[in-house]
Amino acid sequence: ATYRLWGNFREYYVQSAENAARVEIPAKVNGLPVTKLYEGTFRDCPDAEEIVVPGSVTQMDAYLFRPCRKLEKLTVPFMNGSLKELFGYTGDIPETLAEVTVTGGAALGRSAFEDAASLRRVVLPDGMTEIAEYAFGNSGVECVVLPKELEYVGFFAFEGCENLQAVYYKGSPADWENIRIHSPSTNGPLLNAARYYYSEKTPPDDGNAYWHCGESGEIVIWQ
Repeated sequence: ATYRLWGNFREYYVQSAENAARVEIPAKVNGLPVTKLYEGTFRDCPDAEEIVVPGSVTQMDAYLFRPCRKLEKLTVPFMNGSLKELFGYTGDIPETLAEVTVTGGAALGRSAFEDAASLRRVVLPDGMTEIAEYAFGNSGVECVVLPKELEYVGFFAFEGCENLQAVYYKGSPADWENIRIHSPSTNGPLLNAARYYYSEKTPPDDGNAYWHCGESGEIVIWQ
């Protein structure tokens, strides 16, 4: 892949990327970190089905992914704002986008995935402690992977998520009890979904369901 870059001897900004089915932005170029993606970065990527943004990036412009109408999978280093902003507005989130992986950040922003009807799977990073209000509101999400470090879920964070079937939590049942879920009545889909706790080894026979990561990082449910 090729990229049009702008640098200042300390860091690089990506101005445009080459069209491909899978576009992965490099974390470094010539030893310098890539830290910003301009609005037009993906203007020449109408065929991108997967985009990976590295953890070195600290700024993503609004409307960044708007040209990517075939996008199915997206990996981003943070989600402080909303998916709507990155695609322009609600109607611009492509119907093909099914999976988003967030690799960093202490909090999932307000309305991060709100109204993302096509969304099916979201993976949140280890170390994230907060899911802000309306984060998944009225989205099509079917399963979420939540970090052990999660401490707070805001009101209406999962309101209207009627498709939510499974919550894969990286902590134990005791850890889950320590999460403060604001106004549980507005987060019914989260509480009512099947919940799986994480266990690297054969789990205890305590009546709970458990999962672990397979060799390729896939979710495997203990039987």
